Amino acid sequence: MMKMRKKTQYGLADLCSMMILLLAFLQPISAQKADDNVHILQCNDRYVFKTDDAGKTIVVNTTDYEYGVTQYAALVQPCVYYGEFIRLDKAQCKGYAQYKSAIPRNVFYDDTKICYFSYQIPKVGKTLKASFARTYLDPIYFTTIPLCEADYVEHKKIEIIKPKAFQQFRIKEYNLPASVEKSAMCNADGDSVFTYVVHALPAQSIEPNSSSWGYRAPHLLVLGAFQSLQDMFAWSHQLANVDCSIPLQAEILCEIQKGAKNDVDKIANTYAWVQRNIRYLAFEAGISAHQPATPAETIRKRYGDCKAMALLLKTLLKAQGFDARQTDIGTWDVPYSLQETPSIASIDHAICTVFYQGKPYYLDATNPYIPLGYVPDNIQGKMALVEDGDSFRMNKLPEMTADACSSSITYQATLESREDGIFDIKGNLCSKWKGDMKSWVLVGNDATAQDEKEKAMAAAMGVKERLDEIADIEMMGKRPQDKALNITASFKKKGAGQLVDGSVYLDINLDENLFLAPVDTTKRVSDYMIDLRSKEVRDVKILIPEKLEVGSLPAPYQIHTAWVDFSRTYSHEGNQLVMHKECVIHHRRVPRSEISTWNKILSDWGTACNEQVVLKVK
Repeated sequence: MMKMRKKTQYGLADLCSMMILLLAFLQPISAQKADDNVHILQCNDRYVFKTDDAGKTIVVNTTDYEYGVTQYAALVQPCVYYGEFIRLDKAQCKGYAQYKSAIPRNVFYDDTKICYFSYQIPKVGKTLKASFARTYLDPIYFTTIPLCEADYVEHKKIEIIKPKAFQQFRIKEYNLPASVEKSAMCNADGDSVFTYVVHALPAQSIEPNSSSWGYRAPHLLVLGAFQSLQDMFAWSHQLANVDCSIPLQAEILCEIQKGAKNDVDKIANTYAWVQRNIRYLAFEAGISAHQPATPAETIRKRYGDCKAMALLLKTLLKAQGFDARQTDIGTWDVPYSLQETPSIASIDHAICTVFYQGKPYYLDATNPYIPLGYVPDNIQGKMALVEDGDSFRMNKLPEMTADACSSSITYQATLESREDGIFDIKGNLCSKWKGDMKSWVLVGNDATAQDEKEKAMAAAMGVKERLDEIADIEMMGKRPQDKALNITASFKKKGAGQLVDGSVYLDINLDENLFLAPVDTTKRVSDYMIDLRSKEVRDVKILIPEKLEVGSLPAPYQIHTAWVDFSRTYSHEGNQLVMHKECVIHHRRVPRSEISTWNKILSDWGTACNEQVVLKVK
């Protein structure tokens, strides 16, 4: 099945994202639990707020590791990351320091680098020590302190030292284990010293369909670089104050306005022009993680990150007289409240808001196929900082109805009998895809090789494992402005029914749910996240041959759960047999403790959908 397109906002969450990257880098050799081989016997992680020679606030970080093995010899790779705003001052360990750029998946460019060593601990009882020193050159980018490491930690001590001049900085705790030992004191110099000691700390695992790092990983959030949201907005607003002149702007606007009948059409066309002509690529290198490229540069390159695309939209809309504004927002990947957390860690995305006749329209051009008026699922219901002159307004983005992000498929079919008493289902299907579902299908189709498109489309519609043939696929409504994507095709399911003792036992369940799958709990440690809140409606309509009549139909099935509502009915009118299914996903997070319940719900749903219809020979 085509995977959902997941946008990665990387640099804005700073250490959160980097922790994930380090884990991915070291995952093949990382210990995950106490009975694995490589352990960090002791880790001392120290952060000291200071003032540099120019009078600017910096944070000096020193980290010391001692590694060991519990069973056999193993390769160990101590590492640290750094970049434009994090200077690497020291890297010391046995072996040779190696340096590598650290560009995560879905990010076009990132200036983050990793320094690491590779050293073989020869046997149990031998250890390896490593030391790193770094300086955060701007406290704005010092946002989080992770507790977990890439390997199992036996003992770890985190120390944060704040002299009196830095008392505006404060710490918020997230997901700390109950066993953590905490203390706060003043040293002889009057500095505030905060200490956290943890023991038996599992490595941070990376599991499919898990919630983002900030929701589950134990970490400390550092606040104080901004005294208020106004301070943070002013900083962001100043960075966005770039040259917004566009060469050949008149020609571009003429192209945009072609065919527009009113102002709403002009807004929709402008949105679609950016979606079609500018490719979304995350660009997160130092200040570029927060400062948009100029609109002229974005148009010239034909690609841009979320900030650049939002600024280009704003510029083109303002040139047509519309009230368009830059907007900063945190997606649902960010666990922090924007109102309570004036930090770049609380914002990982940028969009454009345009006000027309008193109504705000939220435009996210990083999603290339959604129409004007639809808000992507990953920002629905989130608070946003909307530009308002030299200040801002807090807007809560709307939450869409289930129908706004939906797919429906109707199968019109006939039964074909063979000489051996086997029945096939053959016919045509028509489907409609809206919201994120529309974008999901089209983005996947764009990423698929031409000779694989038919197979991929069958997987996207959930019919790959159920139908034997699918052909004559046609798609209509592929423009960004189109409210829905319509797909038609012909299909065939072989061996759907069998004649036994005068009765035909018929399976008319022709597809699988798109985002619902049982979860392997064998090693699972984190909550499970369903891919997308959405609604699926399926209708199978089959003409009953003249020589057959309905014998029995399964009873209706309906269940409401904390995550999904299911319903399935069978009916017949005249000579037509109808199966109707609905699945509405309204909550994505399945707690680890309830995954077994989730698996049972899915099993029962599968059983209900696979119940057979019995037709009798007249």
